[in-house]
Order: sequence, then structure tokens, then C-alpha cells
Amino acid sequence: PNTAVGNAVSAAYNSLAYRTGLKTAEVVRFSTDESDTAALLRNFTKYDERVQALETATAEGQITPQNALTAGDLPFQAVLLPVGGDQARSIANLLSYYDLGPGQVKRLGTGLWDDPGLATEPALAGSWFAAPSPDLRRNFERRYRELYGSTPPRLSSLAYDATALAAVLAKNSYQAQGYPSFQRTALVNPNGFAGIDGIFRFRPDGLIERGLAVLEFRNGDISVIDAAPNTFQSAGY
Repeated sequence: PNTAVGNAVSAAYNSLAYRTGLKTAEVVRFSTDESDTAALLRNFTKYDERVQALETATAEGQITPQNALTAGDLPFQAVLLPVGGDQARSIANLLSYYDLGPGQVKRLGTGLWDDPGLATEPALAGSWFAAPSPDLRRNFERRYRELYGSTPPRLSSLAYDATALAAVLAKNSYQAQGYPSFQRTALVNPNGFAGIDGIFRFRPDGLIERGLAVLEFRNGDISVIDAAPNTFQSAGY
């Protein structure tokens, strides 16, 4: 999407693709109020070309169509969708409508997919996305409900971690020098900190890095397929 989030995801993807040699089939940007998403997806999926390929192959006796709607090579193996909620459902269903179901083209998402409601969407079955470990979050929500009698807002863990971090830095500096302080060197500690949503650390440029799990929509639920790292000393961190 043509949004700040879309720009950030696109930049991160392009950087990773360059470093790892990923071959990108196509990048499509769209407005959040896009009124003709179906037409955009029809072109993106090369649907008309694949329909023509099926007709040609059938006429030449190369194949006998049964349930196939299209033929020819798939335009891509996976698609990254940095959108959430109803928009993720809509785009995933349009991909399936244009004969690119979840069994043919892997759906990849972001933390916006950390939503149990999306896990039950058939067009998103088998999707992968990165997000905090649900086990850590589950314990936090249980303690919160015991104290306050309600489910915490999703972003509440950020406030909790910020408060806990301030307390830790104050305590450590007090023990070391007799008074609390919040020095930049302490904040950008490369070893990072442990929070409700896993480990995190601040980069010198002010951005944050997190150790996330890789999750999958499986049988209507969210399953961990690659656990979040416990330290930034692991490979890749």
C-alpha cells in the first residue's frame, strides 16, 4: 500500500532481496482507497495470459482441462502482503479467484497478521508471517486479566516494556554510580533487552530490532514453525 508502513516494508524487502539474491517478479503499489483492486490483481496475477495459455494448450491437444481455470507457469511462488484485516482477506481471496490459491502461491505477511480472525480464512491457509511468540503474549494477557479483569489492548505490551526498561536502567545506573541515569550507551546495548514480546534492542539510528517467531496459519489456528531467538548472539542477529 502507498502508506508509511508500505514504504517501510518495501524498503526492508528490497534490501533483503538484494543481499540474498531473491528474484522479485513484480512490485505493485496501491492506494488504501483503491476502488478497483480486482482489476489490479487480475493484471498482477497475469490471469488473462494464463487463460489464453490454457485455451491454446487445449486446442493443440496438449492438455485436457478439468478443474483448471488457467495454464502455464505461475507468475510467482509467493506474494508478500503488508496489509491486515479485511484488506488481507480481500486480496487473498482475489488471488484464489484468479487461480492462485494458497496451495499454489504462498502468502507472506507481517505482524499485522497476528490476528486469530485471519487464521480461519481459507484463502490464507498455510500463510507465513513474523510476529512475537504467542506464548509470551499469552502469559502477559493471563496476568493482566487476573489483575484488571479484562483483555489488554495489543499495544499495551509496548507501554509495559518501556516502563520495565526505564526501571532496569535506573536500577543498574543507581547501583553503579549512586544515582539513576539513562545514558545513550546503555540504551543501545547490543545485547538488547527482554520484553513481553521477546528480545529487542535499539540501533544507533534510533530504530528498533526485535527477535520474532515465524508463524503459520494452520487448521484455523496460529502455529509457531520457527521459534523466536532468545539472544541477539544467534546467527543472523
